[in-house]
Amino acid sequence: MMTSSFWEFSTRIYARPEVAEALLRLQNEQGADVNLLLYCAWHAASGRGALPQTEIAALDEALDPWREAIIRPLRALRERIKREPALGTLPMADDARDKVLAAELASERVAQQLLESLTRKRPAAVADAAGARDTSLQAYFSHLGLPAGTQQPLLEALQDAFGNN
Repeated sequence: MMTSSFWEFSTRIYARPEVAEALLRLQNEQGADVNLLLYCAWHAASGRGALPQTEIAALDEALDPWREAIIRPLRALRERIKREPALGTLPMADDARDKVLAAELASERVAQQLLESLTRKRPAAVADAAGARDTSLQAYFSHLGLPAGTQQPLLEALQDAFGNN
């Protein structure tokens, strides 16, 4: 499955409720970066093959300053407005939360552009995209030190979303 950009791929796959749920669970419960999870899937789906753990670690390190300075604080602010009744019931609170969400999504897009800019040119001829995707995701989970089986809901959701691609 070839796509014109990582962002387009991500918005299409994230629109599937089972994929979004699995991604957010890994983010919220395991500290995984949704952009890196999606990148592993996009990289394989675009025919570039599997990513080794060393490359995933380098990508994670490259994202870290932006993620820590911009993405996580915006996410925390948006969630705080939603979670705290004293904040969420103020006049125009929903409007402010929507604007924070828009800024958060824009910051996610910057992170994805960074990842895409770091994509190495590789032959787009890997026959087993699903295998490459799963191998890359396994490498990312190993990088995070997550226990075996943690990735299974995401792998199943991706398999349902894309079949063998």
